Formats: sequence, structure tokens, C-alpha cells
Amino acid sequence: MNLKFNGGGVTYSKNLELSIIIPVYNVEEYLEECLNSVLEIRDINYEVLVINDGSPDNSQKIIDEYCKKDSRVKSFIKENGGISSARNYGLERAQGEYIWFVDSDDFINTDEFQKFFREVQKEKVDVFIGNYYFFENKNNRKLEAKKLFINEKILLGKEVLKKEGKELLAKGYVWKHLYNKDFLNRNNLFFYQEIILEDQLFNILCFLKASRVKFINKCIYNYRIGRKESLTNFSKDELVKISGYKICKEILNYTKEINDLYDVKRKMFSHYTDYVYLFRKRDKELEEKLWKVKGMYIVKFRKKYQMWKFFRKLNKDKKI
Repeated sequence: MNLKFNGGGVTYSKNLELSIIIPVYNVEEYLEECLNSVLEIRDINYEVLVINDGSPDNSQKIIDEYCKKDSRVKSFIKENGGISSARNYGLERAQGEYIWFVDSDDFINTDEFQKFFREVQKEKVDVFIGNYYFFENKNNRKLEAKKLFINEKILLGKEVLKKEGKELLAKGYVWKHLYNKDFLNRNNLFFYQEIILEDQLFNILCFLKASRVKFINKCIYNYRIGRKESLTNFSKDELVKISGYKICKEILNYTKEINDLYDVKRKMFSHYTDYVYLFRKRDKELEEKLWKVKGMYIVKFRKKYQMWKFFRKLNKDKKI
């Protein structure tokens, strides 16, 4: 991997409170808005790691200008490897106590984030959860997302998955969370590459291992919707199903941990059956693991189809 560091007069500090990691790929239209919002943060000792993931557009020229203007911005250039690769690269180099992953086509709510971070500074927590706005790109309008929790008490990560698993699995975006870097390091938590839905897998693993999670009801982030995406080689539906299958395989290594987490079990069941439906092939070794999960029969009968009927039809069709 060819890597290069452009350091705009950067001086490293041992007391960095926060590292903001921003992967960049083909976002020259939105990058300045993102960086401007991040650099408006005050009264926090932080760094901004901008990871150019082999972007072919003019993004690097914009990054270089910001490096010259602000020593908090640190620019890295690497070969294209996808968003998980870029986040991992930034995570390995981050020096802050907490990690915030920001997407380069979005932007933050600076005032709300500063209020949020004042709460962060009061206590040690593995994962902080914030709220966010949907930002409609076409209409230039903000819509507040659903509030997750009734209270703001510190909870076990598994309690969070039990109480709000359905919502977190559907919208488990990493940019609404702050992660304690020591917690990530101790548990060897990183992003799996060559999948989409990478946020979902990362957060399930984080919450399975976290002993202190806290929700703070501040809208810290603007998630841009309505921007066109380009996916190659497979259709988006195929990529989602393949990724879901890989997530299911990984999470089934934690059978004991997910036994009492209905929403996680339900999602793993859905991931696998969606994969089989689309590609018409089974993984019988994975199926054996799936059925060893406590209470999985409850999951299957609450779905709109029964597992035995599903496989019976597939076998009758002689397509797998």
C-alpha cells in the first residue's frame, strides 16, 4: 500500500481529547462544508485525520488548502480500499481519547456537538450515542431523527441492544457515536473490509463488549440523504445480501452473547435467508450454528415464512 503524509505544521499532543476521522472519496462538492463545520469546534483539544482513499477528483487540493490553514488537519493519502479500510487506517493513527467517524459528504452541528462533548468530559464511557438530523440534499431541509432512549443513564452495551436493538440495527450509523479509543484497542475492534453495512457489524460487536454506554439527546450530526451513489460489479441489492451473509457468519461466533438478544437473532436470521433467496444456495455449516442459538425457533415462527417451508420449496425447485 502506497501511503503519504502531508502534515500542515502538525504538532502532536499527549492530551488530545478527540480524534475526528474523515474518509474521502469523490466528494469535492461537499468536502469544504464538512471540514468547515468540523473546524468550527472550540474549547476542545482535537485532531482531524482526513484519509484520502485514492480519490480521483480534486478532493486532495481542497485538503491541502485546509492543512495549510489549520494545523489540526492531518492529511493522509492511500490506495483505494473502501471506507472500512480508510477508517481503520485513521483509527491506527488517531491519538485522541475518543474517536468520531465523520463522513465527508455530511456535516456536523457544531454548537450541539460542543454541548454533547461537555457531557462526554464528565465521565468515562465506552460508547456515547448522540442524535442527528436527516439533511435532504434536494430541498436543503433538516428532519430530526427518532430519539432512541427514554433516559440518559449509563447502560451495559447488551442492555442497549435489548432495549433498542431494532432501531440500532436498522440505523446503526457510527457517526452518531463517540468511541473510547482504549475500549476499541482493548477489544481489538475494527471495521471489516469488503462489505457494506460495515457500521452494523462494527456496532453490534462494540455493544456486545461495552460495559458503559450512554445516550445524550443532542443532534450532533447532519446526515445527507438524496446523494447519488455508484456501486460497481454487483448491484446494490447483491452487495447488501452478501454483506448480510458475512455479518451473520461473524456474529454467530458470539452465540452465547446473543442468546437473549431477540433483535440481533432476528436480524441474523433475515440476513441468511435473504442471501439464500437471492443466490439460491445454502451454507449448511452456518445453518447448524444458527439453530444452536437459544430461542431461534421463536425468531423463525415470527417471520412471515417458516424455515422448513422455505428450504422445502428451494429443494423442490432443485436450485440448490
